[in-house]
This record gives sequence, structure tokens and C-alpha cells, in this order.
Amino acid sequence: MATDSEVRHEFHRHRKQPQMVQSLLKILAHIYATSHDARHWAFILGQISESYRARGACLYTATRDSVRWLASETIEPLMSVFFGDGRWRSDPWLARAREKQLPGFLSEGDLLSDQERRASPLYSDVLARDHIAETVGALFPLPNGEIAVLRLFYGDEQSQPTLNDRHSLERLRPHIERSLVLSTQAGTQQAQATTNALEAMGLPAAVLDGDGRVLAVNPAMESLRPTIAVNRPSGRIAIADETAQRAFDLALSGAIEGSLERSSALPLRAPGKPPLVLHLIALPHDRRDFFPSSAAMLTAVPVGPLSAPSSAFLQALFALTPAEARVAQGLAEGKTLEDLATLLNVSRETLRTQLRSVFAKTGAKRQAELATMLASASFLLGRQPEGDEPKPDTPGTGKASDRARRKPRSPR
Repeated sequence: MATDSEVRHEFHRHRKQPQMVQSLLKILAHIYATSHDARHWAFILGQISESYRARGACLYTATRDSVRWLASETIEPLMSVFFGDGRWRSDPWLARAREKQLPGFLSEGDLLSDQERRASPLYSDVLARDHIAETVGALFPLPNGEIAVLRLFYGDEQSQPTLNDRHSLERLRPHIERSLVLSTQAGTQQAQATTNALEAMGLPAAVLDGDGRVLAVNPAMESLRPTIAVNRPSGRIAIADETAQRAFDLALSGAIEGSLERSSALPLRAPGKPPLVLHLIALPHDRRDFFPSSAAMLTAVPVGPLSAPSSAFLQALFALTPAEARVAQGLAEGKTLEDLATLLNVSRETLRTQLRSVFAKTGAKRQAELATMLASASFLLGRQPEGDEPKPDTPGTGKASDRARRKPRSPR
């Protein structure tokens, strides 16, 4: 959010241009108030083009494989042609701007000669036919590695941008950049929160955006390399098994396009590794989203015998005491009360008391029902971290030792 001092600072920079002051402050207000929602950017672009007497303005980000764009209403038909059939790939202005990496808003005249412009089919077949005489644009690096472009298009009927216009755009540029960065981070942080939550449950997971690139991946999924990994140059999921990769690509296309209704299960085997089932889940999203948003979630579940849930997880899930959680974990591993009495060095009476408490907290009525419930938790969790096995108590532990470990109440 822009501070009062920042707004006053912009006002004093333009105090000799009252009309420009009003336009600039209006744009700043909308950028910070609504730019987190991509649907409002078309309105903001309209304000920018109107304030700087352009026919229209466009915000876009283009990679080798795809392009996302938003435009003011006045040039939407032109931009549909501009970005249609991959024409944007031959844009000499964009190529030169990326090559030079010069800061600020740059016109075609700053980067291209008249001969280069005339030789470009994008100019002769698209822009010139629509009587576009000049464009001015700037590059904005995004946290996800992409580069966004904000570009103003001036027609023959518009006066060309003045030196004051260029200076004013430069004043606006850091605010646009800050807003784009915050909007990009919002989608990424939400995806990271999702994968972190699944990591806490021991479930490998990744969240993908509408272009099929990984927005977030948790350490549990990273640990499955090279069976399944994130291809760092492209940011896409790479599966070692070619058959599974083809099935995944097909399911992902369905998730992005909206034809995959809920989820798709993909079996995956790798030499020397336990078999996995990959679950690709389509998430509600708008394909027109400009900023990164979650379009699909990928999880990996091991197939085969699973270890019992950790005592720490059972303690948190059912609000068990540490002693009760150790009993529940032992029963989930198939141990009897006699086994647990020896292992934990407690009496059978103590174990029965703890078991009754476990029944009350979990809702189970018999040991078989409890084992089934805990098995379902094992399936949900997948693998458990090592080193969380139940440990025998020292002599004299149990209820009495639990009480002994509690902090004494301070006298009133």
C-alpha cells in the first residue's frame, strides 16, 4: 500500500502539472487498491492509456511456450491479433528490450531503426494496418522468473508521448513494479501454504499453475527424485517413466482445460523404489488469470505396507497424551497389550486405563476398530519420518511419571 508520504512525494514532483497530478494520483490509488485482482488491471490500463493519450495499454508476460495478457478495452481486438498464432515471438522490440535490459520506458525509436521496423512482419502486417505509429514500454522482472511487459500503443490520430510523459511514466514505474511483485507473490505463497500443510502430513505434493509450471513443491516430493522431479529450466514436472509422463501430461492438460472433473490416478514404478500412485487433482481456476494461480495439485502416495502413524501425529490428531499416543501407535503396529507392557515397562492395568482414554478420544469401541482407524491415517500420511518409534519408559513411568513430569502449580 502506498504511504501518505509517497503520494505527497508524487504530488510535489508534478506540482506544476495539475492535470497530470490528478491523473497520476488516481492511477496510484487504483494500482494499490485493486491490482491484486487481475480483473481490475484492464481498468487500470485504460486509465494509464487515457492519462498518457495513448490508444490503449497492454500488460503481458511471454515465455517460449505461452503468453498471458491483459489489455485496455480500446485495443483488445488488436491484441488478440498481436498475440494470435505466436506472432508476438517475432516482435523485434521485445527481443531487443530483453537483450539490452535497459531500465525505464523505452520507445521503438529507442531500440529499433526504421529499417528494422519495416522489415518486421509484426509491424507491417499487424500494427501498421491498425495505424499504430509508436509504442512505449517497460520490462518488469517477477519473483517467479518471468518478465512482465507494460506497453502503450499510440495510433496515427494520437500525439506522440512527450518528454514530460516519459518522465511521468518513470515516476509511475516503481509503483507498478511493486504491485506486480506483490500480486505474483500472493499466488505463490498460497500454493506454498498448501504444500507445507501436506508436508506436515507426510504427503509429497506439488501445486501447478495454469501453464503447467510448478508454483510450489514440498521437501517430501523433492525427495522422490529422480523418479519424479521438477525440471528447473522449464519449471515443469519430469517423470522418469516415459509412459507415466505421457499419462501425466494428458491428465494435466485436462485439469488446465477443465475437462478433468476431479482427479486422475497414475501408477508409477521405478527400479529399486517402492511403487507410487500419483494423484493429479484439478483445482478451481480461471484460465484467463494473469497472475500465477493454482490450477492443479499433484500428490504421491506409496503403495504397499505402511508404517504406523507417528506418536506425535496421533497426539496432535486426537489430543492424546504422550503415553496414550504410544499405546495407540503400538496397537496400530499390531502389538498386543502384553507386548506393550513389556516394551513400555508399565503394568497392564495402566495400559488398560490409557486404552480406555484412547477409545474415548478417538470414538473407537474396540481394538480392531481403532486399528482400522489408524490404518486410514497411515494411508493418508504415506511415509513417516524415521526416528519416531515408541520408546520404553524408564522404571516407574506411566501415569505416575506423567504426573511427575508436569510442572507444579505455583501456590496461590
